[in-house]
Amino acid sequence: MSRNLTFFILGLTAAVIAYIFAPSLTGVLEFLLSERLPREFTRLMQNNDLVVFAGYVSLFGLSFFLLYLVFPVAYVWYHINSAKGIVDELPLVSNAIKRTDKKTFLGKLKGLGFIERLAEAYGPYLIQGPEEDVKPENLKKIRLTGPRAKIEKIVIAPVSAAVPAESIFNVESMVSDNLRLGFFTIFARLMVGAGVVCLAISLISFSIVKGEDGQTLLTALQPGLVSLLYLLIAAVILSGGSHLVSLGLSHKAGEFSRMINGLFYQNNWQQDLGRITTHLEGSTDKFEIILRDSLHKPLKEISTAVKSLSVEQEKKLDNILSKTLENFAANMVKKTGADTVALNKAL
Repeated sequence: MSRNLTFFILGLTAAVIAYIFAPSLTGVLEFLLSERLPREFTRLMQNNDLVVFAGYVSLFGLSFFLLYLVFPVAYVWYHINSAKGIVDELPLVSNAIKRTDKKTFLGKLKGLGFIERLAEAYGPYLIQGPEEDVKPENLKKIRLTGPRAKIEKIVIAPVSAAVPAESIFNVESMVSDNLRLGFFTIFARLMVGAGVVCLAISLISFSIVKGEDGQTLLTALQPGLVSLLYLLIAAVILSGGSHLVSLGLSHKAGEFSRMINGLFYQNNWQQDLGRITTHLEGSTDKFEIILRDSLHKPLKEISTAVKSLSVEQEKKLDNILSKTLENFAANMVKKTGADTVALNKAL
């Protein structure tokens, strides 16, 4: 059954339910409040056109939302949870002795409705790699049981994903394309608008009557206020409920796509990184020897140049200090001799 047809049938069913049970709203309120309502208020709810209209619209919206939760939302929720349970049992890409191949992944998701269609759309982006033997050192780290314990060689076939799972298994394709939760948010806003209109109609009717038959402003606005309260409560339930359901399904869809990403190499970068790591294993010592041999001669030449430069600078500094001290001593001798001659003359 198509989404539009299901939506139309549920809406028609909700309209019939609201038409049948709308007159019983007074009894429902008395049951919830656990006390009888005043006779005037009961008469207002049963006979005033604005209140009757608001009660019918509110009951229709709540019934429609409840039916939508029971059927389409539960259908989508069930399929996402079932697919998560299946994918959770598949071996991850980090598993050293067992991998999920393309055929197994697509076969496990068959019969899951829209999940199967999305998996078939994701299939062309899964690239099945060649078979390769599991390394003996990896087998030593894992304790095998059963028939596999007698097998000396285990072969795995890794799969690479050309695009991440979010490109196919996203909120739009899994939730928005299967549900019309946005309708209830829009309908809730229309209900609030209708409640404001009912209140405005009550105010306009009072301005026309202008206190005839002893009618006060509060009495005239009472139908509009009750109608607004009806519609406002239903609008809050619809808006909040649809938002919570949308958040829950979006979270489930995000978890499911991340689980699929864990099954395959993404854009080959993980596989390339593994090859590079394997290639570099045991080459650290070789690189150290090559680096030491390559830098030994240049470093030795630099050290010799620094030492020779230091010796030359030291000699130049000694010459400068020697000349400075000699000049200082000569000046001191001259000045001392002149002062001595002057002192002898004075004596």
